[in-house]
Amino acid sequence: MKQLGNLKYFLGIKVARSKHGIFLCQRKYTIDLLSEIGLLGSKPVDTPIEQNHKLFQCSNSANIDKGRYQRLV
Repeated sequence: MKQLGNLKYFLGIKVARSKHGIFLCQRKYTIDLLSEIGLLGSKPVDTPIEQNHKLFQCSNSANIDKGRYQRLV
């Protein structure tokens, strides 16, 4: 091992040090992820789905990319 200096960015997490402590931020990772899946212009919401919404299986829907969903979650 060798000393590479103070840690600034690692595994999608920005590391900032101050006299009050160490702060971690995933803003860049989140922006990169939203950009990759084409949702960068989306607006934030408090609740992403309607409460008490009844889900059902639609037989004539297109196949859903399972990998894209898993990456988002």
